[in-house]
Amino acid sequence: MTGTRWGKSERHHRAVGAAGSLGAVLILMMTGSGAFAASQPSAVLAPKPELAGTGKPGCELVPLNAEQWGGKPFRAAPVLRPQGGTLTTDLTVDYHDTVIAGCQTHLRGYDGALVGKTLRVRPGDTLSITLRNRLLPEPGPQPSDINTPHNFNTTNFHSHGLHVSPSGNADNVLRLMPPQSTSLVEIHIPQDHPTGTFWYHSHVHGSTALQVSSGMAGAIIVENPDDPRSLDSVPEIRAAKDQVLLLQQISYDANGEIENYDQFGPGGWAQSGRLPTINGQIMPVFELRPGEVQRWRLIHGGIRETFQIGITRQDGSDPWTLNEIALDGLSLGYMNSWKEVELQPGYRSDVLVKAPPLPKGAKEAVYYVYDQPTSAEKSLLLTAEARQPLAKVVVRGAAMAMALPCATSGPGCAALARTKAMTDITDADLTGPAQEVSFMIGQAARQADGRYAYCSDDKDPDCTLRFMVNAQPFPSDGPRQLTLGTASEWTVQTLPVPGTPEDQKIIVAHPFHIHVNPFQMTRPGPQGVMETVWRDTQLVRPGDRLTLRSRYEDYIGTYVLHCHILDHEDQGMMELVEVVEPGGTHGAATPSPHKHH
Repeated sequence: MTGTRWGKSERHHRAVGAAGSLGAVLILMMTGSGAFAASQPSAVLAPKPELAGTGKPGCELVPLNAEQWGGKPFRAAPVLRPQGGTLTTDLTVDYHDTVIAGCQTHLRGYDGALVGKTLRVRPGDTLSITLRNRLLPEPGPQPSDINTPHNFNTTNFHSHGLHVSPSGNADNVLRLMPPQSTSLVEIHIPQDHPTGTFWYHSHVHGSTALQVSSGMAGAIIVENPDDPRSLDSVPEIRAAKDQVLLLQQISYDANGEIENYDQFGPGGWAQSGRLPTINGQIMPVFELRPGEVQRWRLIHGGIRETFQIGITRQDGSDPWTLNEIALDGLSLGYMNSWKEVELQPGYRSDVLVKAPPLPKGAKEAVYYVYDQPTSAEKSLLLTAEARQPLAKVVVRGAAMAMALPCATSGPGCAALARTKAMTDITDADLTGPAQEVSFMIGQAARQADGRYAYCSDDKDPDCTLRFMVNAQPFPSDGPRQLTLGTASEWTVQTLPVPGTPEDQKIIVAHPFHIHVNPFQMTRPGPQGVMETVWRDTQLVRPGDRLTLRSRYEDYIGTYVLHCHILDHEDQGMMELVEVVEPGGTHGAATPSPHKHH
């Protein structure tokens, strides 16, 4: 990243405990923290219909009314800021009892809340987090299969989207923080890191979905209004009220708990009747004055489902324009004006919203933020999703004359051109070998070559439902190796397990996410014209062959790529990625050429 660079001892350190080989990874993930409850299933199941009438009073699996349980003013999560270049804080993981829509829940969380604190830092700052895991010891033995949900009370810390070290006590998701332990997380944010919207959540393989769906997530905002390359410095954006909206799917069962993976199956969220939350609130109320502009940082911190965000009247009329200025925390360098913005799990979108004038003679006007109807073709689970209210917006008060930074949608906005976060990868930059990723679900057993193929022998214990990358479940036979200072082109798709009969094929959509280094891709803009954008998470639908480009800068070490349907990841749809020195070595490195800021 362009700008001031650190010495190689900080950028390329491999502290004790960092995983540099498959053996080390397995040791990190399988020792020290114990185990799983015997009742945890090895495959994701749909919610059991009989649970709807059982459990704790008030927690029944029945449709809930957002108007009944919402309607309170929007609350921002508590904000923490650095002192002297370091944001130092404690983060305590424990059970807490919180009433959600009349249900007394008992959930794991950060600091007794349904959403984590917002961490606001600047490039060059350090996050120093003392994570105190106060959960009880794991209740039973380790599973024989690492891809069986387990380690429900073991945790760690992932800074989703940040370009930081994946090793040691930094953004190391292979690290385990067992129950009744205290661990230091120390993440150095480079001086030249792009400003933008990122987030954090737990990421222990085997319990990621369970913990994130309990609310173990929070926002990380990298900001610098003094840097002319930052969106924060643009006068029209700087004048706008900055709102962080972390959308979650708290997936508690009929007992108000999340202690297994039963509720994570296809259609499970819709069947549960639960309501999405924003910063832990059901349908909060935003208030804007006519003509006011606000910056909304939208974060999809849920497990499943597509959020198709739009703002309209209750009858669907008078839609607002959502003016998108950043994707996954990275400035576009222009403004895209949409009527709806698509959010898949892991996505972020920064939008500028401008309240319309009041109708003549009216003292206020009421609108709703909706998860708009999603067609089966566009939805994550390939099933149609009904419209659902997420928030209420009340426009009232004296009119304001606030402006947007761009007069029109699309490239060519001079005010934002200087803020483009990334430098695009050209054909000449592609110095690394091509990479391929195929997500697969299906009955499979290991073959002689180490790959997995379709099987149908129910008596064979190795023949089971598997979630895989390139026909191998996590951790496969070794990490994918990439070379520091190179860039390569990736093809990402979703395919059936090799050898599967036509009537047995399972081909569904998967959000592709990779840690540390974002990727470049093309997509149609609001007017249908293809545009090049950068992000770290992208949905791949059946039939897609996504072409992505990524460069590997600044850090060697081992991290992961995976499906961001997190229960898929927990069951094996994840792969190790290792960035090594030119020549394949693991020692200290010379910083690679600047590619972006």
